[in-house]
Amino acid sequence: MPWPVVPVGLSLVATALEAAGHDVAFLDLTFEGNPTRAVERAVRRHAPEWVALSVRNLDNCNFDKPVFFLPEIRDQVVAALRAHAPAARLVVGGAAVNVCPTEILEYLGADYAIVGEGEERAQLEPLAQELGLREKLHFAGFVNDVQAALNACDVVVIPSLREGFGLILAEAMAAGRPIVATRVGGMLEMAQHEQQVLFVPPANSSALAQAALRLLQDQNLATRLAEAARTHSENFSIEKNVAALEALYLRLDKKPLSRQIDHAKIATLAA
Repeated sequence: MPWPVVPVGLSLVATALEAAGHDVAFLDLTFEGNPTRAVERAVRRHAPEWVALSVRNLDNCNFDKPVFFLPEIRDQVVAALRAHAPAARLVVGGAAVNVCPTEILEYLGADYAIVGEGEERAQLEPLAQELGLREKLHFAGFVNDVQAALNACDVVVIPSLREGFGLILAEAMAAGRPIVATRVGGMLEMAQHEQQVLFVPPANSSALAQAALRLLQDQNLATRLAEAARTHSENFSIEKNVAALEALYLRLDKKPLSRQIDHAKIATLAA
C-alpha cells in the first residue's frame, strides 16, 4: 500500500496462538528500512519452528508508478528465513493470498497457505451450539459462487465496522436482495437509507437485528428496496464508470480526445 496499514489480522492470529499456549514473537515490518536484517535478527533470537507471513497487498495500488511487492518479499523476507531458519515451516496468509493462493504459494516457495474463513469462526461455532442455534446457522466458509450465495439470502446483512468501496454492497444490490448495512465508509455514498437499503449504526447488534426483522416481516418493504437496489446498482457498472471517468478527464483537459474511446474493449479488459 502507499501508506502504512496496521496488521490487525496478524495481531489476532498471534493473540490466539499465545492463548493456546504457544510461544509467539511478533515482527512488524511495516516501518522496517531493512527487512532482511530485521528478519535475520528475529530468527536468530527466537529460533522458530513455524513462521507465519502475512501479505496484505500484491502491489502499491498506484497506476502511475506500480510496484509489485512479491519479488521484494521473496528475495528479502523469505530468503532471510530460509537462510537462517531452514528447518522452520513457512505459512503465508493475508488478503493478497486470498486473491491467488496457489500462485503465491509457489512464487514465494512457502510450505502452506491459508485462505478464506474468518478469524472468529472457531469462537462462533461453539457459541452457536451453546445458544441452541447450531441447526439454524450455516458456516459456509469460502465460496466461489457469490451470486448463488446471495440468491439464497432472504436478507443480506453487512455488519462492517469499516469499509472502503463496499464491494459486497454493490454485489448484493446487483443481485436484487433486501439489504441491511452499517453506516460506515464508502457505503454511505453508494445507497440511501429507506431508498435502496436500511442503514443502521455500526457496532449495534440490536439495531442490526431489528432492521433485519423489519425486512423479514414486511415483504412489501423488502421487495421495494430490493428492486430499487437492483436498478441503482447499474450506476456501478463498468460501462458507466468508464464513461464517467472519460467525462471527468475531458472536463479537466478541456480538449477533445484524439480518438474515440472503445468502451466495450475497456470493459472487457477491466473484467
